[in-house]
Amino acid sequence: MSDEKVSMSGHPGAVLWDLDGTLLDSEPLWRKIKLDFLQQIGLELSPETIDATIGIHASVWIREWTALAGITLDLEAAHEAILSRMVDGISPEMTTDGAKYLLEHIASLGGPQALGS
Repeated sequence: MSDEKVSMSGHPGAVLWDLDGTLLDSEPLWRKIKLDFLQQIGLELSPETIDATIGIHASVWIREWTALAGITLDLEAAHEAILSRMVDGISPEMTTDGAKYLLEHIASLGGPQALGS
């Protein structure tokens, strides 16, 4: 271990935010997008199977579900379309409790912030 001392100022040097579930309650929108996609590809899955994809990168469930449906899609185009729907569906009402305060508080400390979602 290095002999360098770690600053314990009580303030983070930087904050990397996750969008889904941290700054936004995005699951209801993701669920609607997933259900629409399943309808589009003609595949029915149980609610439990759909819920198992929470937190899974969209490209993964798109690939898996199209394979299950036995269809061929341009996976990159499908992924882009789904992400576009997600971005278009984001609204201020989706902001989680405390998100605005936390963003403003970190900004007031002068620390850099970035979105890593």
